[in-house]
Amino acid sequence: MKNKAAESFQLIFKDNNFGYSVSERRAQFKKAKRSATIMNWVAGIVAVWSFFWPEPYAVAIVASILCPIAALVLLKVFNGLIRMEDQKNSPYPSLFWAFFIPSMALALRALLDLNIYDHGKVWWLVLLMSAILSGVLFLGNKEFDWRKGKRIFTTLVIVCITVAYSYGALLCSNCALDQSNAAGFYAQILEKEMSTGKTSSYYFTLAPWGPRTSVEEVPVDKVVYQQLEKGETARVLFFEGRWGIPWFIVKP
Repeated sequence: MKNKAAESFQLIFKDNNFGYSVSERRAQFKKAKRSATIMNWVAGIVAVWSFFWPEPYAVAIVASILCPIAALVLLKVFNGLIRMEDQKNSPYPSLFWAFFIPSMALALRALLDLNIYDHGKVWWLVLLMSAILSGVLFLGNKEFDWRKGKRIFTTLVIVCITVAYSYGALLCSNCALDQSNAAGFYAQILEKEMSTGKTSSYYFTLAPWGPRTSVEEVPVDKVVYQQLEKGETARVLFFEGRWGIPWFIVKP
């Protein structure tokens, strides 16, 4: 493996795409490595911020959305000198973590925080965003050679990450950037439940309200959970969504 890594280093310093001289290629390689390291650290910090303490919420969400986009830009700027795949003993700096961690943070925030009224419009938008991101990522990227079987698995992993990113970015931005006026409704709390683990989650089972014609279990904020009891009435604020995806929040 060490010999293979050494051979890869030699190929980098012989590749005219990375500079016209060995010294220029070495300088470009150092720049790429430094850029990848900074990007991975920034993305990691932003992901931790947005997942554990997203305040102010809209700023944390926008920062998480921008990190994978910035990673994608760096991949294109360095034209193959930075890779997406994080291979052991590879001399190429990788941006896998800058792409992966914020994407997972966004997806988890969307799953934990948001009450989406209707997912009908969500899935085709997610698939469209994923297709565009995957196309930009794979197009002209020499790293992905589908003639080699092992690249197929890597490609599938990257596509799954783009789907998670698209889902989280779409829903989080739809709610965080929404400026529509809320329609107010009231719903009786039929049950309340708390699940514990590494983090605690809180849920109300609500009777039908407004346009919702069925009983539904929804996640709620800890403060709301503590303030309201079974049998009491909660307020439901219904929003149109920044991208036309309706959603709602539960308040005392």
